[in-house]
Amino acid sequence: MNTKHLVIFITIILLFFINSCELASTSEICVYGIDSLTHGADGKSFRTSFDKKYLANYEDIEPGFIHIDYATSKDLDIGYRKSSGLKNMASEDDYSIDPVKYSISGRGIYGFNLLNEEFTYTIKNKPFIKVRIYYLQRPDGGSFKYKLGNEKGKNSFSQSMKGELGIKYVELDKSTSTETTISVSEINGNAAFYGAWYFNSETPGASVLNIAKGGMTLSKVMTLDSEFRQYWYAQFKPKLVLFNAGTNDRLEVNGGMFKNLLNQYINDVLVATSETNFVIVEPNQTADYKRSFAIDYTIKRNELAKEKKLKVLDLPKLIGDYEFFIKNDLMLDGVHPNEAGFELISKVTLDFLKQTN
Repeated sequence: MNTKHLVIFITIILLFFINSCELASTSEICVYGIDSLTHGADGKSFRTSFDKKYLANYEDIEPGFIHIDYATSKDLDIGYRKSSGLKNMASEDDYSIDPVKYSISGRGIYGFNLLNEEFTYTIKNKPFIKVRIYYLQRPDGGSFKYKLGNEKGKNSFSQSMKGELGIKYVELDKSTSTETTISVSEINGNAAFYGAWYFNSETPGASVLNIAKGGMTLSKVMTLDSEFRQYWYAQFKPKLVLFNAGTNDRLEVNGGMFKNLLNQYINDVLVATSETNFVIVEPNQTADYKRSFAIDYTIKRNELAKEKKLKVLDLPKLIGDYEFFIKNDLMLDGVHPNEAGFELISKVTLDFLKQTN
C-alpha cells in the first residue's frame, strides 16, 4: 500500500469512527415538561397514549430514569416508602435552595444531619438488568448503604457522600437476581437522592422522562442550577425534548422575560447535548389567551425557533384555537384539555414527529 492509499484508508476509518460516535452521542430518550399540560389534569394526560405509541417504534424499551418522588411513584405505579426524616423536594416552594437546586426538575428527597433514615423503591412489571441510584456528593456529605431487595440481614454496600460538589451514582447489577426493590438504608448526615436509572442493557434503551408538574412555572424551573441542568442533560443525552412551558407564567411574566428564560433553558440543553432534537411546543390556548402574556409568548417562541433553527409543535395551528377546542368539547376547563383533547394532542404530536424526522 503506497502513501496515497494509506492516507485514504486512514481517512475512511476516521470518518467511520466519527460517524459512529455521532450516532451513539444521543440515547433513545424522550424528555418532556414542564407543567400540567404535560403532567395532566383530572387524572388524564396526553402521555398515556403518546408513551405507548412512541415507544412502539423501538425494540429495546426500558424503564429509564425515574425520579424518587411520591407523584412519580403514583404516576408509574411504583412501590415507594421512605422514613419520616427525609423531605420531599417537590414540596418546597423555593427551588433555589440547597440541595433542590441541583435536581433536573425539583424532585427527589433530602435531609440534613440525618440519622439512620431509609427508603425503598419497587418497580413493577418492568424488567431491568441494572440500576443506578443518583445522589449528591458534597464536602460535608454523609453516607448510606444500598442493595437490591429489602430483606433484613442481606449484604449491602456502603457509600460515602463526602467529596467535591457534584452528582454521583452507585450501580446495582440485577443480572443474577430476581429482586425488583432497591433499598437505601442507614442514611446519615447530609444527603440528597434524585432518581434511579433502570437499564435493560449495557447502553440506554428507549424510554420517556416526564419532568412536568401541575402548576409549574418556567420562572421557577429556571431557579434550578444551570450547570447542574447541563450535567443532567449530558447524562441523559435525549434524542428528543418536547418542551411545553409558559402557561403558568402567562399572568405575571412578560414576553421579553419569557423569551430570555426559554432561551436559557434551550442553551443549557444544547450545550450539554448538541445532537438532541429540541422541539418548542406552542400549547393549546387558554380562555384568557388574548388577555394575557400568552399571546406574546406565541411570537417569542417562533422568534426563538427561527433564531436557533428549532422546530415548533404548534398545537393551535395543527388542531385549532380555544374556540375550536370548546366547540368540539375538547376542554376540561379554561386551561386543560379533557381526555378527548389529550388524545388528539397525542395523535397530532406523533404525526408531527413522524413528518419532521
